[in-house]
Amino acid sequence: AMLGASLLAQSLAAILTAVLTAATATSMGSIEAWAESASPADLTALGLGFVAAIVLVSVLTIFIASVLQGAMVVPVARSILNRPTGFKQMWVLARPRVWALMRLAGLLMLAGLLAILVPAAAAVALIASMERIGVLLLIPLFLGFVALAVWIYIKLLVAPAAVVVEELGALDALRRSWELTRANWWRILGITVVVGIMVGVISQVVMIPVSLVPPLMADFLSPHGG
Repeated sequence: AMLGASLLAQSLAAILTAVLTAATATSMGSIEAWAESASPADLTALGLGFVAAIVLVSVLTIFIASVLQGAMVVPVARSILNRPTGFKQMWVLARPRVWALMRLAGLLMLAGLLAILVPAAAAVALIASMERIGVLLLIPLFLGFVALAVWIYIKLLVAPAAVVVEELGALDALRRSWELTRANWWRILGITVVVGIMVGVISQVVMIPVSLVPPLMADFLSPHGG
């Protein structure tokens, strides 16, 4: 159930990214020819269009990941009771909580935007008011913001589980996650770091052989170049 859900979610995100990349690559020649005679306003509109497409794919990926994280709680929770869960059954049981998970994803996305905009605004104000000294002060402030962001991230990490298992709303799930991680923050951080390292190592093990395939295929299909 969990492998199938992961493949489904990653495939959707990969397809969106591939379509965007392919559309850009196939129209690059005509875009360059058009850009030579385009006005600054047209170039600005084109740039904003690309940015909007990237943002759209990123937002869809965030919502897909949030729903997936909530759905994966179902087989984990049922396994505690020694109840096997199939792929279809997992989605049937998680379906009533999908809208709550999407609302939660929206709140987390807004929080992420604030986490980027507030430090950026503070950095601009600091540099504008104190110039060189402000630049020096940015280093400890940046480290402080990173530590604060990691702390809040871990505090809210189990909110999707609370949405599904305890059938809470988005805001109630955030409060519940804050309570559940109160005495477990370091343990959850350690698990998150260890899993992140494992995923990174496994990804490299998989990606290195895969990255060798295109050159080998090119040499096989066109041994004399061209």
